[in-house]
Formats: sequence, structure tokens, C-alpha cells
Amino acid sequence: MSGRYIAENVKKRLYAESMGRCMNPECQHNLFSENGDILEKAHIDPYCETANNTFENLVLLCPTCHTDFDKNHAFTPEEVLSWKKTRKEEVERLFSKRVSDFNELKEMVSPLLEENKSIYENYYLQENKSLWDKFEVKILQNNKKHWEPDTSRISASTHRASRN
Repeated sequence: MSGRYIAENVKKRLYAESMGRCMNPECQHNLFSENGDILEKAHIDPYCETANNTFENLVLLCPTCHTDFDKNHAFTPEEVLSWKKTRKEEVERLFSKRVSDFNELKEMVSPLLEENKSIYENYYLQENKSLWDKFEVKILQNNKKHWEPDTSRISASTHRASRN
């Protein structure tokens, strides 16, 4: 095995952690595309100094952020580690949201979906790239809204009951 071998379970954890996006919270570029995946595995502490290929020392970045980190020193290792913590918190918020019934969930999410749909139809489908680039961030923000911890999770049975 090569010295830079990364175990399959570590790769899977990295892919899950990234949620398909660059781990830099200011970037979050899509790492998977029809034209080919652009993800790059970056060592937080350089491999040449540590020989460390653990999950804790690796992060998935887009090529630009990887270059900015490794070559341009635009980010410190501490900043990159904080990105992993931020993403973990985002995932925990996403899966910790609880509501009492499906209607409550619908009331909470419907306005955000309507706004996202409007942005998509008016800017993306109309091929207005400059405005799409501007408002795509709003869609991402909408997708993060209302996902605060310490509320109750909707159950499958509650969802089924409210639809009947």
C-alpha cells in the first residue's frame, strides 16, 4: 500500500461530512458534477510532516480552496478544523429539528420553498447568470433556516397521521 493510502471508511465519512459541498463555509461549491467530480482531499496538518490520513486530519475542498489553503496559506489549520466543527453542527441542526405534526412542518417550510422556486424560475431558467449567482446564496440560506436544535422531531407515524 502507498504511504498516502486513505482507508475506505475514512473516505466515506469525508463524503458524508461534506454533504457534497466544499467544506469552506464561505465557498460550499458543489463537489460533484455531470462533467466530473472536483473534490480534493486536503490534509489539515501536512502529510509530509505527520503521515496522518485519519478522518480528523482530512477535509474535502474544491480545487480553489485547496490551493488557497495549501499553497497560498489563505487559511490556517485551525480555521480549516473549525470548518469541520461548523459542518458537524449544521448536520446536527438539520437532523434535530422536531415538529408536532406534518402541517407544522409544511407551514414552516412552504414559504422558503416558494421563495426558492421563484428565484430558480426567474433567474436560473431565464438564463440570467449574474442574478442567479447573486440569489443562489439566498436559496442556500433558505435551506438552512428553521433548523435550530432543541425542538421535537417529526416522526413517520405523525407524518402519516396528518396526511390521512
